[in-house]
Amino acid sequence: MFLFVDIIRKDRKSHVYGFLSPYILSLNMYKQNDPGLILDDAILSETHIPHIISARNTHVNELSTCLAPVFSGRKPRSVWLYGCPGTGKTTIASHMLRELNREKGIPGVYVNCWKHNTFYAVLEYILGELRRGFGDARDKRVKLVQFERLVKDRPFIIILDEIDVVPLKERNTMIYNLSNVGNVGLILISESRYPILALEDRVRSRLNPYTLEFRPYTVDELVEILTQRAAGALHPRAWDKRTLELVAEIAGGDARVAIQTLRNAASYAQSEGCERIMPEHIEKGYNDTGGLRRTYELKRLTEHHRLLYSIIEENPGISSPELYQAYLQRCEANNWKPVASRTYSLYMKRMTELKLVKAERARVKGRVHAFRVWE
Repeated sequence: MFLFVDIIRKDRKSHVYGFLSPYILSLNMYKQNDPGLILDDAILSETHIPHIISARNTHVNELSTCLAPVFSGRKPRSVWLYGCPGTGKTTIASHMLRELNREKGIPGVYVNCWKHNTFYAVLEYILGELRRGFGDARDKRVKLVQFERLVKDRPFIIILDEIDVVPLKERNTMIYNLSNVGNVGLILISESRYPILALEDRVRSRLNPYTLEFRPYTVDELVEILTQRAAGALHPRAWDKRTLELVAEIAGGDARVAIQTLRNAASYAQSEGCERIMPEHIEKGYNDTGGLRRTYELKRLTEHHRLLYSIIEENPGISSPELYQAYLQRCEANNWKPVASRTYSLYMKRMTELKLVKAERARVKGRVHAFRVWE
């Protein structure tokens, strides 16, 4: 072997090179045609909804029972799903909505209240998803009437995900009115039971939801979920059961973190030309899930924290006086009462401690800071 290599180095046009060239060509073609470790990245995305739900059979059955009246054209019972992030609430609700539409033709829509956090915004989004843009009416009462006329008495499912980020007054109005529409059924999703308990009595009585708690996954349950994802998304040589156990052990019962960690780890292994995912890839992949965990932290704070964060995100390097003025203007636009100046300072301190934002001394005289979000 050394002789062949030595001859090739001295004379690449030699007959020895000619003898080896078909094998070298085959090796190059193999490298070009090798799909790598990641076969289908979409299966590891946060928006992927599997056809079979792992580790949550009881929850699927209970939710199915609540929605069963739609099969006979009646109003289903509203359901409130609550639990820590990454415990399967959104996945199961979306899976159920898809199956109802595919098997029985029951229409519905998924709404992320993080993006649409007012009653008007929710109605506008629903009508848009139904391809019914009825002019430019800016009154939520007009939008509600349009929606009622559209669905009439037909069963219709609305998933209101992250309902806990909607301000309480707006949340009461939204839930009460949607609960009164024909045969509309609501699936509401939050991190805890508090948003249910905080509702006005008349709203809670009208909604009368069936509550379904989602506890953090065990390591074995996460391995089951990861096995299903890895089987479709990754090359068989890229992983084994121990690989998935390592991911599950550091995910803290959070399926989103586990799946994102696996996806990141596979990307690192592939970019480094490795044949399989190694522990160091898993560690780096987990460290890259900080953005996901940052979103969780924001959800646990008040709408005023989130408003301040969005202002800073939109205006990197904004000074402390400019931030306060922008906050007051946004509160006025949203018809919110601004928090007191001392509370405002405590809010900013809290977000700095959580490493959601960072404060740097501004290049001006006085005690002025410039704020940016953590990358």
